[in-house]
Amino acid sequence: MKQYEEKLVIKSCDRLLHQEFELRPLERSDAEGMFAIMSDKEAMKYWSTEPQTSMSQTLETMKKYIEDDSQVSTSSWAIQLPKQDRRFVGWITFFGFKKGICELGYALNREFWGQKIMTKALTLATNDAFERYKIHRMEAQLHPDNVASKNVLLKLGFAVEGYQRLNFYRSGRFEDTLLMAKLRLPHDSL
Repeated sequence: MKQYEEKLVIKSCDRLLHQEFELRPLERSDAEGMFAIMSDKEAMKYWSTEPQTSMSQTLETMKKYIEDDSQVSTSSWAIQLPKQDRRFVGWITFFGFKKGICELGYALNREFWGQKIMTKALTLATNDAFERYKIHRMEAQLHPDNVASKNVLLKLGFAVEGYQRLNFYRSGRFEDTLLMAKLRLPHDSL
């Protein structure tokens, strides 16, 4: 069995090209686009925090995604649409790298929902992460009512592994989450 490092410190990612978009490293200049998503109540309906009300909150959030901090292990991509003035429309983040396991987070500007952009972007990004970082297991936690996100992950080969009761605190109360995961290799071949 492969030995995995206790913790990978990841800070950069390559540009990944698709005919409809580009995945590139997240930059401070993406703050306006990120704020447009993070301040949108509908887009943040199932997010881990309340919608943001100021650009300073978004800039603070971005620090953990892009600043050089050896205590943080993340790999974050901006989703940029080259056909539309190179517009930032969302992001994908891999975090919590530890012993071959990482977590996945993502968000897309509501204007682009239903266009399969996130499904295609996540396919490209997750394939790259499995190969580049030799990830064994990728996890995502989502609100049980977030059917669109669940369906995207199912299309990517993630499986529902469990329902975690009241394990997430948001808006002054505990909420449930759905745990989904994808393995690099089938269980039997480990």
